[in-house]
Amino acid sequence: LNGYKATEIIRSLNKSIPVIAQTAYAMADEKERILASGFTDYIVKPLDRNELISKLNKHLK
Repeated sequence: LNGYKATEIIRSLNKSIPVIAQTAYAMADEKERILASGFTDYIVKPLDRNELISKLNKHLK
C-alpha cells in the first residue's frame, strides 16, 4: 500500500481529513502529481520541524 492508494482510501471514507504527503522529491511536477492525487499538502524530506508544524496548524484549524 503506497501513499497514493492510502489517500484514495482515506478520501473515499472522509473527504475532509487532511492528508499531508512526505516526499524526497521537490520537483514542480511531483507537487502537481501529489496535489492532483488528493493529498491536502506535501512536505519535502529532510523534514523541517517548523514547516511541518506550520502545515499541521494550517490544515487542522
